[in-house]
Amino acid sequence: MTSQAVYQTTPRPTTQWLQTFRRRWHIYALNLVLLFILILPFYWTIISSLKPEQDIVTYPPGFTPNPWTLEHYAKLLANPDTRIMIWNSLLVAFGTVCLVSFCATTAGFAVAKIEFSGRKLLFALIIMAMLLPFQSIVVPLFLEMKFFRLLNTRLALVLISSTFQLPLGLLIMKNSFAALPRELMESAQIDGCSYVQAFWRIMLPNVKIGIATVAIFTSATVWNDFLPALVFMTTKNKYTLPVGLSMSYQPPFQVYWGPVMALSVITFVPTLILFLFTQRYFIAGVSAGALSAE
Repeated sequence: MTSQAVYQTTPRPTTQWLQTFRRRWHIYALNLVLLFILILPFYWTIISSLKPEQDIVTYPPGFTPNPWTLEHYAKLLANPDTRIMIWNSLLVAFGTVCLVSFCATTAGFAVAKIEFSGRKLLFALIIMAMLLPFQSIVVPLFLEMKFFRLLNTRLALVLISSTFQLPLGLLIMKNSFAALPRELMESAQIDGCSYVQAFWRIMLPNVKIGIATVAIFTSATVWNDFLPALVFMTTKNKYTLPVGLSMSYQPPFQVYWGPVMALSVITFVPTLILFLFTQRYFIAGVSAGALSAE
């Protein structure tokens, strides 16, 4: 009798799902609307890049390319300026990721695991730099790059981008190191390891997810960075993709939307692919930092 009563009162999984849907249908509907609004610009950019030039501006617009064409991509990749811009973006992104990862990892270890006077104040000052907008110091930065003769060089972009990406990277790495047990550091010191040896042999292998998170954040931000390249690059052969997108394919009297849309796809697709393949490391790194013990 008891088992029969339990059987009758236990809801089926299908029934539970229907009850949950009835309670939250408005939330699901809102999410679908927001998802549609978010995806529509990307979809429109992609299909426009696959249309012939005359079909892009027809009215009413078509929501599928008919016929399909890759002529815009072929023209872009055959253009030396496009290849130079892709190369410039890759160099700047790679250099910034390497510099930020190195500085954030070493500084995060020092702030989290080494006791020294003023470390909390130093950490707070660096984090406060996150609140400083680039536009507010663009003129002093320009004069500084001019003084050191770094204008119109990729090194200037790497240094400036690293400066603004370092505070967030330091925050992530500091929390990643702080989440590790104190016993790891203490056992390394008992075995006679110096700080450098403890960092390289013991601590660094345990924060690989944090380093991956910093690299993902930095690469995605720098790849799409527009204003620094616009301000500090003065010749066309030093433009990155975002600057080239705004300048290179817009003659004075007519906008050729096919190349613009194709270059837009070339610009945002690498970031999208990077996140799709590394999102589990990204989420794990942010979660590990959020659960820091210190």
